[in-house]
Amino acid sequence: PSPAHSATANFGGASLIGYDLNPQTVEAGQPLTLTLYWRGETGFDESWAVFAHLLDASGRLWAQRDQLPGKGEFPTGSWVGGEYIRDTRQILIPADTPPGAYRLEVGLYNPNTFKRVPVIGGGDAVILDASITIR
Repeated sequence: PSPAHSATANFGGASLIGYDLNPQTVEAGQPLTLTLYWRGETGFDESWAVFAHLLDASGRLWAQRDQLPGKGEFPTGSWVGGEYIRDTRQILIPADTPPGAYRLEVGLYNPNTFKRVPVIGGGDAVILDASITIR
């Protein structure tokens, strides 16, 4: 895969290696499309959901999209080492979102317990480098 933006976050069983973001400037009330590119490392023993949170500069959550990878078509429990997974989701930006610069936070969690998968090296999520402008 050749994502537009690179990312480096190892969640143990899989690594986030990059993402596409379209558009990077979006009107409040409109959706943006995020495609995450994962590489299986050792695989996972269970099925994790992927979260994507739109955060402002203070860390306040304005929008989110949580779903199983591939809208349930690519459960993490079936990922194997060396496999590449493309996971696309739309995030609707609420109409009352103030104009400004935002970032996306991405990670994995158990949808039954809400326990997050730790990132090797620290934390339980990764902030993507690309800035999103809301107008």
